[in-house]
Amino acid sequence: MRVVDLAKAAGVPPHVVRYYARIGLLRPMRDPANGYRVFRREDVARLQLIRGLRALGCSLAEVRAFLRATDAGAADPRPLLARRLDETRREIERLRRRERRLAEVLAHPHALPELAHEIAGQADAA
Repeated sequence: MRVVDLAKAAGVPPHVVRYYARIGLLRPMRDPANGYRVFRREDVARLQLIRGLRALGCSLAEVRAFLRATDAGAADPRPLLARRLDETRREIERLRRRERRLAEVLAHPHALPELAHEIAGQADAA
């Protein structure tokens, strides 16, 4: 299977296949006759796994580590997904605080200068 065939089978653009092959997440063989990358049928499932983990917010480094463990026969996605869930919950809470702040400023526009001063102070402290 060539790049375009794998891309079509997995429902992704060919550049995604090329990128994942370039960074080592997919490991194609080379056709000795023409040098084209050749993928196996199993690469469709691997590519779908990569895309699924990315859709859940996993970084490329996390995906790489998970695939290494999978290749070694010792992959359990639960620790990775539990970390991702914790990070997602923290991000949701951060966004909720921002939402409350924005609603407060909209309800009391006169508070905007105070908020700007507070934000500037936080930036100086960072």
